[in-house]
Parts: sequence; structure tokens; C-alpha cells
Amino acid sequence: MESDLQPKSTNNELFKYTNDTNLLTVPEHTDVAVVEEYAHIKQWALQNNMIVNEPRTKETVFRRPST
Repeated sequence: MESDLQPKSTNNELFKYTNDTNLLTVPEHTDVAVVEEYAHIKQWALQNNMIVNEPRTKETVFRRPST
């Protein structure tokens, strides 16, 4: 069912797993921010009679160590 879920920006990536777990990666410099991508995913879920389990939704920020 989630095969038609795509990120709003081609700069962002959406990885799909068989257990309906998704990983969205958004680079630092992109035309669509993570907040807008997340709103897009929630809207897609609503249109497809699904819910986003917000208490289990996590954000992780990766940074390169400064030298």
C-alpha cells in the first residue's frame, strides 16, 4: 500500500521496509525541509486511511565531528 508514497523533494530519500517502517533522510541543504516532508507523510497516511504513530516517531540528527 505504501508504494505510492514518495518524498516531496528529489534531494530527500525515503527508505521503505516490509514491516511498514520508513526512514526519511533529509540533507542539510535541500529545497524541502524535514518538517514539510513529515507533514506530507502524515497527509498521505490520512488520505490512505492510515495513521502515523507519533509517539513512536523519532528524529535523529547526524553531524560530522568538527576538527
